[in-house]
This record gives sequence, C-alpha cells and structure tokens, in this order.
Amino acid sequence: MRPSDEARNAFEDWRRSQALEQEARPGSLFDAPVEPLTTDEAIESVTEHAGTEFVEHVVEIVERVARNRDRITVDDIAPLVTLAVYDRRAMGGAMRVAARRKIIARVPGQYVTSARSERHSSPVALWRSLVRERVA
Repeated sequence: MRPSDEARNAFEDWRRSQALEQEARPGSLFDAPVEPLTTDEAIESVTEHAGTEFVEHVVEIVERVARNRDRITVDDIAPLVTLAVYDRRAMGGAMRVAARRKIIARVPGQYVTSARSERHSSPVALWRSLVRERVA
C-alpha cells in the first residue's frame, strides 16, 4: 500500500468517526427547530411529569370543592393544594382528569379573570360542578 493510500484511509476513518460523534451529540440552538407541542400535548406532558400522586391529590380537592359550589376555577383549588410540583400548570391537567371522571365539566367559552397574583389577571376556565348537581 502506498503512503498516499494510507493517508486517504486514515482520513476516511477519521471522517467516519467524526460523523458518528456528530450523530451522538445532542442538538444545539442552531439545529432545525423542534415541532412545537399543541396545547393539549403540553398539558398532558406537564401533568404526566407531575405524577399520579399530585394528580390524585388535586382531583380529590376538586371533588371536595365541587360538592359545595356550582361553579369553580383553578383559583378555588390552588390554595388547597399542599403537594409541591415543579410546574403548577399541571393543575389544568388534573382538572381535565376530574372532568373525565364526571366530577366537573367545562362551561364552554366561559372564562374569569384569575385572582392569583402569579397569574397576572389572566383568564382561567370556568368549570361546572357535576357532583353538586347529583347531590342537590
């Protein structure tokens, strides 16, 4: 084998190793953007990361509050939540779990201004109690 062939082979080996290394590296800020999550996907993601214990805790509180009120919002639930969670938006996912269990139902198109300072007066969904209706 000629020296030039050895050099070419060494270069090709090096190039293959660089390509494999590049594939193994995590993406950078300059890589193609990742497809953004839909609202539903984002809510499901934060709820999943919050864990079953947190979700069940919130659903229990939702049911307790819904037995005493016709209309509720996450603002009614938040002060009663005693478990810590990384992302408080997981309460929205827990409200959806409560809705699937027929404890509450969304009032379509109805929002109220949040009273919690960390929400900066943003709108929050209004929910209707289904358990109070069954009790009454």
